[in-house]
Amino acid sequence: MRRDTACVPHTHLRAVAGCVLRPVWSYDGAAWTKSSGSTFPPRTGFALTTLPDRLLLTGGAAGTTLLNDVWSYDGSRWFQLTSAAPFPPRQMHCAVTLGNSLFVFAGYDSALGVEHRDVWRWDSNGGSASSPGTWQAVLPDPEWMPRFGASAAVFNGSIFMLGGADTNDRAFNDGQRRREPPAAWIFRRIQLASANLSRRLCAFF
Repeated sequence: MRRDTACVPHTHLRAVAGCVLRPVWSYDGAAWTKSSGSTFPPRTGFALTTLPDRLLLTGGAAGTTLLNDVWSYDGSRWFQLTSAAPFPPRQMHCAVTLGNSLFVFAGYDSALGVEHRDVWRWDSNGGSASSPGTWQAVLPDPEWMPRFGASAAVFNGSIFMLGGADTNDRAFNDGQRRREPPAAWIFRRIQLASANLSRRLCAFF
């Protein structure tokens, strides 16, 4: 079983395979090419997002082991930014970038059988793809319900989180919106047109 993820830094679409398959495939609009450089350890349930000059991969699960490591890809090489970020290990979580910051939130702890709803922020501080950056917990206990498998995207200066589910087989059809500036870090519930958005992907363009 594969659960693959794609992001678009600069002018190339890059697809990262899940599970035990870990290559990065790059598409320039005409042809696909497979990376031959170093890679990250195999896993499932990771989250992938992008800054203008790199991919960022967070967390996931390697078998029964939950991960909270963070990896960066500059187009040719993977760099491990940290083997253990401050956020608790998780899988099926959300990760998006806004400006030069990475936000990690929601997700599932299969060891404890609980969902997360904390929000963590990483800043590159203008460093290179191998720079560790800095972390901070920006919202430890938001008003929305803990969940995993939600979709997240950035649009018009706001972070959107849609749907998801919990371990009680409850599917969420709500949406949460976070607007800038950072001092106003509040997720606000938004009205959705669909009544069934659990574990669906979203994108804005």
